[in-house]
Amino acid sequence: MLDQKEFFKYVEEHIPEYMTDKEESKLMLKEITKNNQVILHGLALKEERTCSPILYLEPFFEEYHKGLDIGEILCRIGHIFEEQLKMDYIQLPMEYYNDFEKAKKHIFFRVVNLEKNQELLEDCPIETIEDLAITYRLMMTRDDEGMTSGLIRNRDLEQWGITKEELFLLGRENTKRSFPGVIISMNEMLLDSYGIEVESPSMLYVATNESKLNGASVIAYDDFLYEFAQKEKENLYVLPSSIHEVLLLKESDAIEQVELREMIQETNKNIVDAEEVLSDSLYYYDREDDTLSICEF
Repeated sequence: MLDQKEFFKYVEEHIPEYMTDKEESKLMLKEITKNNQVILHGLALKEERTCSPILYLEPFFEEYHKGLDIGEILCRIGHIFEEQLKMDYIQLPMEYYNDFEKAKKHIFFRVVNLEKNQELLEDCPIETIEDLAITYRLMMTRDDEGMTSGLIRNRDLEQWGITKEELFLLGRENTKRSFPGVIISMNEMLLDSYGIEVESPSMLYVATNESKLNGASVIAYDDFLYEFAQKEKENLYVLPSSIHEVLLLKESDAIEQVELREMIQETNKNIVDAEEVLSDSLYYYDREDDTLSICEF
């Protein structure tokens, strides 16, 4: 049986045999650094486009390791990649990076872990919220399956002639409009997403956006936490569930802070994918000061 490195190389060498279009079969193996410095391996076109599909191979290696025939896996990979190439990928021309008036409506922000992405963000404009970083991205495609985007760097701000402060205000406005924030009870989320009906009410609330994609960014929306806390007339604990959502807990409903932090850390270690971990910290939101801070022990 091939190890992971051998499997990736084998796929790269033999995938042309399983594709019908010889031009589209010119693929190469690439290492892609994702969120939290997670390295994934994917197939991509040798001739790069502004926006073109990348098919990550780690899930296919897991299937191979479980005993699935490698020929069947290659057949599936070839079919999936050809189907992706048939999609109408929207390609933002390079002039979007040169012309701020064309780029500005496509800018949004995403909240990630600061320390885990420090190297990636060295030359990027960011704002910080405790141990988190607000990063800015240029949206290239978006459909029901997800979206593709590119990280905005300091050189882009210089090209556009705008400040970090202007970028933040624009990013917040666009993100709130394109990804409206929502808060629902944990019971409602379990029923809507998984069809699980729980009789006893949960004290937890899920804060995310309507698309449930990078939904933890709602904590950076102006007045988002404030309005909920004021409505409930309570301060809040904020538990970072993943980059896609955070959990809110009213202070009067909370167990000991140490237990809450241990719950966060265990969830990140055993359940959340490494690429989707937001933080191991527990946060406290004070509605009087409108501040979010890490709970210190």
